[in-house]
Parts: sequence; C-alpha cells; structure tokens
Amino acid sequence: MKLQCFYSHGEPHYGVVQNEKLYDLSQVSGAPATLQALIEGGEDALDRIHEWLKSAPVVLSETVTPAPAAASPEKILCIGLNYRAHAAESGEKLPDFPEVFCQFRNALSANQDTIRISPYAGQLDYEAELVVVIGQTCRDLTPEEASKAVFGYTCGND
Repeated sequence: MKLQCFYSHGEPHYGVVQNEKLYDLSQVSGAPATLQALIEGGEDALDRIHEWLKSAPVVLSETVTPAPAAASPEKILCIGLNYRAHAAESGEKLPDFPEVFCQFRNALSANQDTIRISPYAGQLDYEAELVVVIGQTCRDLTPEEASKAVFGYTCGND
C-alpha cells in the first residue's frame, strides 16, 4: 500500500494511492486526521484503511503539492558508512558497530522541493537513502521483534 502526504489549499493531508488515484483519508469521518495518527493507530488502523477508502474523496494530483513523508517525526536516526562500497569510496574501513548520527525535523522536504543550500557550504554530496519508518515505541528488540516494529519504508536524499 502506498501512502502519500500532501498539501491541498495549504493544509496538510494524507491519503492512499491506488489504481493511479489519490484518495484523501484525512477527509474521512472516523479515520485518523494525520498520517502520524494513523501510524500510532497500529494494526487496527491499518486494517480499517480499506473501509475508509470506500468513502474517501479522490483528489486530482495536479491540485496538490507533495509534503514530506513524515511531517513531524520524534527522532531521525541515521546510520553512517552502512555498506562496504560507501566505506571504500570514503577511504574508511567498515566500522565494527553502526555509526549513528541524527538529523533534525527542519531537514525534511517533500519530493521536488527546493533544497536551500547555505552560501557558506563547502563541498556538497548527496546519497539516496532507504528510510525505515518505525511505527511504535520500542527498545532492546531482537531482530524478529525489530522487523515487526517497522511501519513502512520510503526513500530519502541525504
């Protein structure tokens, strides 16, 4: 299932893309008002999406502007040097443990947004990233438990 966040008339919305149509779930009575609320609703909310789709209005894609996939995440944790080729091209050895660093909410942008670059920035680089959206509060999980905590995936540009 493909979920999409978007702005309509300057207001944030979210919906489901299905059969090349965008259905606005944020306009359905009884459905969570935001994607964050849907995520927090867990499996019960996900199970009800097909029910909500029956009354969701279709939005014309040319009337909306994409919004960031996650508007206000609690944390943005990143893993550096997360594959051998990247470590090699950086001239670094693969670390024994993941190198974790953070990003901030104001670093988020939507598809096709302008990325503002400081005039004081030095050399720039970019990387395509797999973004894993964790759908529940968790800690000290086994690998099996960790995979169950994943809400979904999206792509990013770091």
